Amino acid sequence: MSPGWKDYQEATAAYYRELGLSAETDASVDGVRGKHSVDVAVRGYRAGVEFLWIVECKFWDRRVPKATVTTLSAIMLDVGADRGIILSRKGFQSGAPVACSP
Repeated sequence: MSPGWKDYQEATAAYYRELGLSAETDASVDGVRGKHSVDVAVRGYRAGVEFLWIVECKFWDRRVPKATVTTLSAIMLDVGADRGIILSRKGFQSGAPVACSP
């Protein structure tokens, strides 16, 4: 049996696949400053242009801190992602937005 966090990632990827998008779990994404490991990399096309969304799945027993959102924002900028999304079972600390985009 897989750990709960892995099921959380797989369920997230399955959701995006049901929308007709490509979703890879435990993905390695190339950036300007190197490779980044992300929970789910979602790719698709809109009006013929490819897009990339980075989805982080936090299966934690605590709220997501602002620093985690800041880290995701930096990864997004480095890899040129169009959107960053953080999913959390326990919510977010004060001041930590639920989603960010550059």
